[in-house]
Amino acid sequence: MAGFAEHARAGVRSYGVFVLAAVALWLAREPLTVDTSTYTLPISDELWRTALSCALCFALAFVGAAFPDTDIKSRSQMLFYRALFVADAALIMLYFSRDAVIYLQAAAFLGVAAMAPLLGKHRGWTHSPLAMLTVPSPLLLLPMLTANALVWVGLPYYIAALIGYASHLHKDGMLFRR
Repeated sequence: MAGFAEHARAGVRSYGVFVLAAVALWLAREPLTVDTSTYTLPISDELWRTALSCALCFALAFVGAAFPDTDIKSRSQMLFYRALFVADAALIMLYFSRDAVIYLQAAAFLGVAAMAPLLGKHRGWTHSPLAMLTVPSPLLLLPMLTANALVWVGLPYYIAALIGYASHLHKDGMLFRR
């Protein structure tokens, strides 16, 4: 069975292949033209946002690849719960500093969701194809719920986490039986 490092590499590598394929398809559809007369050295805000978004997608692919093993004592579990502790503490501090109940509610939901992997056995629900589709779904659904409209802002992040999760299940032989 694959270990933490192998799962992490597989998740990031799989997402990298996906990005390269998506860029190749985009370039094949519409050839790249570079107009050097309008080029200015200070990098635009949009380029920084795109780079940050791309880095976040690779991080989500890494997290997606590590998440299924949070149901046992592992490096994935340790990293996962440390990150959740920091996020939960930040939400509680936001509640006290801004006096907005939504932060306290979010902290409560995050705390309950954090316990979910511990409720099953190893290679239980966290290693199922259904979990692969549903665990990253808040990345897709929360922007829609907050905007109260059908927006696809979260789609790239959902796909990144989904690819990372799928790479983990594939490495463990759970996605496509070997």
